[in-house]
Amino acid sequence: MPRPVIFDLFHTLIHGADEERDRVVGEMAVMVGVAPAELVAAYHATWRDRLVQWDVEETVRILAGRLGGTPTNKQVTRAGEHRRALGRRVLDSVSTATLDVLDALRGDGHPLALISNATSDTAEAWPQSPLAHRFDVAVFSCDVRLSKPDPGHTRGTRQRETSAGSDQ
Repeated sequence: MPRPVIFDLFHTLIHGADEERDRVVGEMAVMVGVAPAELVAAYHATWRDRLVQWDVEETVRILAGRLGGTPTNKQVTRAGEHRRALGRRVLDSVSTATLDVLDALRGDGHPLALISNATSDTAEAWPQSPLAHRFDVAVFSCDVRLSKPDPGHTRGTRQRETSAGSDQ
């Protein structure tokens, strides 16, 4: 039996969208009434919390509050949707060459797994992405509340792979 192949998502299968993410976060800042540069800096400073603790709206509300903002629910929702749109765009930007490699590996019988440090907007967009159906299992840090290199993140993949196999 062919061996499983485990991938990371960002900077492996898709680009990291670092510059676009900073632009989007700056636009979100305007939506919630805080300084764009300060929200971008707060995003960078709280990366681990965003990966394992906070969903999109929590992130917006917590960071805006730390920066002296008091956004309304409507503002938070609008900023969250803006961030989710980025997550969808980034996942949809996967190259044809990458998809061809994944298809070839699957065609050769290799089970494919994904382990990614990712915020909730990425995990939410995953099922509709062109990548999702190519993987047997995907584990996101926001879902298991662990980030790489924590070994529990890898155990989460093994547990999901085992339960996915038992469903078939």
